[in-house]
Amino acid sequence: MEGYDLRYAKKAAAILVLLPLLIMYTEAVLIPSLPTIQKDFGINPSDASWILSIYLLVGTVSVAVMGKLGDMYGKRKIFLISLIFYAVGVTLNGFSPTFEWLLFSRGLQGIGMAIFPLGFSLVREEFPPEMVPQVQGLISSMFAVGMVVALPSGAFISQHYGW
Repeated sequence: MEGYDLRYAKKAAAILVLLPLLIMYTEAVLIPSLPTIQKDFGINPSDASWILSIYLLVGTVSVAVMGKLGDMYGKRKIFLISLIFYAVGVTLNGFSPTFEWLLFSRGLQGIGMAIFPLGFSLVREEFPPEMVPQVQGLISSMFAVGMVVALPSGAFISQHYGW
């Protein structure tokens, strides 16, 4: 592990492992909240489906664009920019006064979706080769943990406190 700052690698690993957990939690907690959101905004189920779809559509494009920008300007920098987009989108979601505003903020979150492939690229660049499988395995497992925790807790939160 010569040439690698192990303290930095441990901090980076903690962040890269916790992010999928938090993001998958944020995304999965939305699913049980959709009926409440639909009722609050007075929209039909077809319109409500855009709350999930816009995130995925924008995310699909942003992954390619941000990946290229990461190659050009540095993955760490573009990773942080993507993370900022995600955080701003999540924050604005909670204050969405209209359905259109909610879709806009979900689109911002979609831009932030680029942190996933950028995160895996950072692992390959920033960690000693012998640590890469372990860190990538931990990151991947956190996707599932986030979903498992979010669905039941999201239903509870939505039922008792609203979205």
